[in-house]
Amino acid sequence: MKKLFALLLLTTLITGCERNGTSTPEPSASADQIAAKGISLQFVKSPDGNIELKWPTKDIFEKIGHPIQSGEKLRNLFPDQFPRKSPEATYAFHTRPSEEQGLYFQYFPADKQIRATLTEVDAKFKPIGLPPNVHTVSVDPRSNKDIVHKLPFRVNVIMPEKTDALYTLLTELVEKDGTVSDSIVYVYYVPGKFINAKLETDKKVYAPNDNLQLKITNHGPTNLAHGGRYDLEKKEQNGWVLLNGMKKATSIADVGYSAYTVGEFTQNIKLPDDLKPGTYRITKSVGADKTDYGIKLSVAFEVK
Repeated sequence: MKKLFALLLLTTLITGCERNGTSTPEPSASADQIAAKGISLQFVKSPDGNIELKWPTKDIFEKIGHPIQSGEKLRNLFPDQFPRKSPEATYAFHTRPSEEQGLYFQYFPADKQIRATLTEVDAKFKPIGLPPNVHTVSVDPRSNKDIVHKLPFRVNVIMPEKTDALYTLLTELVEKDGTVSDSIVYVYYVPGKFINAKLETDKKVYAPNDNLQLKITNHGPTNLAHGGRYDLEKKEQNGWVLLNGMKKATSIADVGYSAYTVGEFTQNIKLPDDLKPGTYRITKSVGADKTDYGIKLSVAFEVK
């Protein structure tokens, strides 16, 4: 069971680390700069349409006033499945308050310490809020049994109880004389309880049995969590009347997937062939990922 749990942990972290190591095309100088709500983070619209929260890794080191280091020595201590190459771009990992975050290591460096420092920062990476949370590991925290079973250990910190907050997590290799010989920096964002998104259709007027393209555009800084479920409503004299109730949800609206939208997402919908002329709308429930907050987005259209 321990081996299975460890494998799941490794798989989850490998996915995050590989995202940091991807070679997503860098935005052009004319790319859209989107000012998000909350702490006014700047999102960059990449050529493929995604809205990313990322920075050149060297820029983060410079902004926090730390010497630029490759992270090679620390990455050599990672579990063997983890990438060894230092990423040129660093993406913000989304997380929840009170969650543990930090790097996993397979090997403990002899006569050295591993120090993790979590610092709340503003959009320009200047420290704000509470003093940094520092966790230093001086000896291998595993038992001999864990080492034999090759279970990794984690140098972790606990995220504060705060939302809409940006953090840097600086992990350093500290030599016996107290000097820092290597370091890795990651960025974490704790989403706030707000959603900055829009729901649109590809046309304003449809006929019964038409194909409708429903597009969600998310301007961040939260990722959107949503599924295929939607409500189709018709405007009557007394208000909006739901057409696809729970009995029809399986056949008409529940297409069996979930999605996380960081830029644009399109869902294809086949309109019923028995729709009468009039005004209709589609409503979808969306949530801010890593939060318990959600809203409903709606868009109206005509059937003739």
